[in-house]
Amino acid sequence: ATRAAVDELVGSFGGAATAERGGAAARRLQALVGSELAAGPLAGFLAGAERAGCPHDTTVANAVGFLTQSYQATAGLIGLTLVALARRPELRARDLGAVVREVARHDAPVHNTRRFVARSGTIAGSAVEPGDIVLVVLAAANRDPQVNPRPEVFDPDRREPALYTFGLGGHACPGAAVAVAIAAAAAGHVVASRLDLAPLAHGLRYRPSTNIRMPGGLA
Repeated sequence: ATRAAVDELVGSFGGAATAERGGAAARRLQALVGSELAAGPLAGFLAGAERAGCPHDTTVANAVGFLTQSYQATAGLIGLTLVALARRPELRARDLGAVVREVARHDAPVHNTRRFVARSGTIAGSAVEPGDIVLVVLAAANRDPQVNPRPEVFDPDRREPALYTFGLGGHACPGAAVAVAIAAAAAGHVVASRLDLAPLAHGLRYRPSTNIRMPGGLA
């Protein structure tokens, strides 16, 4: 039930489902978080938030965010890692954790995110007011030559790379290390299976999405 609701909610972000269906899925997830999941995998998260004095509705909303934000992003990271291994077979003998982190920078599965302005100010020369939406293009930031020299080069040995895919500071993704571990383990299983990855090197198509870059099959 949780997976189905997450799938429908995330699908609504990219236009694959109507806003009404996405809203209904969000309400189902809120109910799940407050009942079945509260006694299981989210118990520690909910209890910690309660001890910290976080309002219940805010805690539930953030729990739903954890469930949805990792859904397509992690799948995209796995898929893009397999594409990188198909295009650069020599990487299959490398530390796959380092390969995954460079994939996250070089071919980011999450291209953008949004921030909402809390108070009036100026950002990059533009005046902003409370409630304004700022589109943060993470994939472009990863390719900024001022922070990552020769950004177009895929280099798992890159020294101290600046990686913005998982966010920074208070907005940093709490599951970044887990996502990298999952993607590395998945890629490792595929490599060990000796599955022919060559078809992924060319003629790939991607799923339609407003912010996720995920392989959707062969063209």
